[in-house]
Amino acid sequence: MRYLVAIEVLSLLCVCRASQNNVLWIPGMELGGGFDDVTAQIKGLATGSDADLTPRTDAKSQYVSATVVKLEDSQSFSRQIEASLEVSGGYGAFQGSATTSFVNNLEMNSYSVYFLVKVKVVNSETLLTKMTVTPSEAKLDSNLFNSKYGNKYVKGYVSGGELYAVMEIQTKSYSEKNSVSAEATGSGSVGLASFSLTAKFKADFASAAKSHSLRVYVERRGGWGQDLPLETLDQIFEAATKFPSVIGDNGKRLKAILISYNTLQGVNIAPLTGIDVLAVETFKNQLIDVFLQAKSKVDSVKYVMRFNSDASLTETLTTYRDALIVVMQKCRSELNKLSMTPSSSISIPALPSSVGLPTSLLGVKKVEITPPVLFAPGAFVHALIAIKDRIVKISNNHFASKAVTAKNLLKDHVGDNLAKIHQFMQYMLYVPKYIENRSVMTTIINVLKTTVDAAKYKISNMNIVDTQNLKSLNDSAVTGTHVEVVKDFLQVVVPYTSTTDSTYGGSYYWIGLERAYTDLNNAIKAVPSGSKVSDYVEVATAIWRTAIDDVTAEKSRLYEYARKRRAVVA
Repeated sequence: MRYLVAIEVLSLLCVCRASQNNVLWIPGMELGGGFDDVTAQIKGLATGSDADLTPRTDAKSQYVSATVVKLEDSQSFSRQIEASLEVSGGYGAFQGSATTSFVNNLEMNSYSVYFLVKVKVVNSETLLTKMTVTPSEAKLDSNLFNSKYGNKYVKGYVSGGELYAVMEIQTKSYSEKNSVSAEATGSGSVGLASFSLTAKFKADFASAAKSHSLRVYVERRGGWGQDLPLETLDQIFEAATKFPSVIGDNGKRLKAILISYNTLQGVNIAPLTGIDVLAVETFKNQLIDVFLQAKSKVDSVKYVMRFNSDASLTETLTTYRDALIVVMQKCRSELNKLSMTPSSSISIPALPSSVGLPTSLLGVKKVEITPPVLFAPGAFVHALIAIKDRIVKISNNHFASKAVTAKNLLKDHVGDNLAKIHQFMQYMLYVPKYIENRSVMTTIINVLKTTVDAAKYKISNMNIVDTQNLKSLNDSAVTGTHVEVVKDFLQVVVPYTSTTDSTYGGSYYWIGLERAYTDLNNAIKAVPSGSKVSDYVEVATAIWRTAIDDVTAEKSRLYEYARKRRAVVA
């Protein structure tokens, strides 16, 4: 058995843009202190002379929850303990945490069966007595104020304790895993499920684990006294039952209560300029998702390699594992860049293809064909609006006319591109219906290939938008507002034609669609003669349908923008 105990547990709720939200309490925070929840940075105190930062608790209470959750991979585990950001390497002040070590030490492979015992004790909120901002500071420019004090302040905190115990039943085959999982749940369920801490679950789990190796991983935050060994199911259940009384009034600060400065009387800080908050949040979540997917695959590969004796297979798996590790490192790097400079260009790394790997050894029965990570919804329309706002200020009619023409051509090009993306996805949804019909599948694959080739060629040869002419137009007059128009315009065109930037669903996004088509084609070719293709290949139809909905929504935004802008720019 393996026993891990970490003193600190860090959890993070998704950072929202509302006036108030709770985030992990970070060492260095203080009541009344500032916080930038876009970059996750602790800022200074802007408190006025009449502020009273004395903590107060109006009424004492305690909320307790205790559940058992069946886990599938690192992604589901990180979400359950609300620590996806820490696991992926940290973002802003959420770096170097004990949770990072705890989760990374837990290698969740595709063979083992995992259950999480989760106990949370939440005490009453503690709030500062009175918050004010120094009048002179309240008058600062919004960007300067944010750089000094952030966009929110710490109004209070929530204390309590958290106990997480992960129980791993090790198996050596996919079929054995399903059998053990069904027995442990007592209901035949092999998917994600939640259970109560009951005697029945305890008996079902003990029966399933009796002939297999059991490992236990534990993390606790809050409370007092020395940690007892938690190596058996009985010890875990006893600790979970006693945990609320262990916490009592000895809880640690778990969450900081953040609230906008604009809720204070006499304070009206304008929104930040130059930062697309929606895009920052979108890219951050995409990077975390890709990181966790890569980590889950790395853990499975490591597990298989422990039992494998085939030298050639070891070499193949090592190459695949190393490629996944590169993706994880890239995600960490991009998250750090996003935290340091939210306006910087971000690249979402693609996972390496698993086609050709013995997926059955990795605990996966089928090759799953999924769409690439979607570009930021609405980002293109926001960029067009920014360009339009610059154009309407231009007094040079000749330059303005040329800029409007270039913008409209680009808008039409992107609209056509979205239509092609939609067509590609619709054909991908035909695959499950005709997957056993080789002649129909050949036709579908040819259509997919033709669509990919046509789209990539058109984007790479964007003659409809001559950026060089726009840059050199009226060279002597290209100053001030003109320069801003050219700059805004190129910030759309360059990522759209880039092979590393997914912002606007251009060339980079089609590279992802091409990878899906290639994986599908190669996977079908690799199916043994006489076998059913559907036993080896699966199109993730639910994910493709969601992607279609997102593209449809993006087309609607573009159409609505085109309708409105006619009344503004001739």
